[in-house]
Amino acid sequence: TACAQVAPDASSAEALASVAKPLRYDSSAMLCAISGYPKSGCGEQVSGDSGSAKPSEPAKTADDQEKGEEGDGGGGPSVGLLVGIGAVLLLGVAAVVQARRRR
Repeated sequence: TACAQVAPDASSAEALASVAKPLRYDSSAMLCAISGYPKSGCGEQVSGDSGSAKPSEPAKTADDQEKGEEGDGGGGPSVGLLVGIGAVLLLGVAAVVQARRRR
């Protein structure tokens, strides 16, 4: 990581150029390489053959989790949610107790 110190009206390309040299562009001004990586090529399409690697599973959305699909790890609410609800209830009880003491 690096901190780019550029003028307030500088573009993101100018900020990148100030901290990551050399940049390589093609004839249509498309950024092809940053700090020499990759060494060659610019925007070539990758073949669909992934070799022996297995495709990853699609990420689950909130809708998928609400439907309770198989293998979702228990299907109950998360621990963080339960702790949050407990904290809100505890604060509510404390507020009621404090209000009664003042009377």
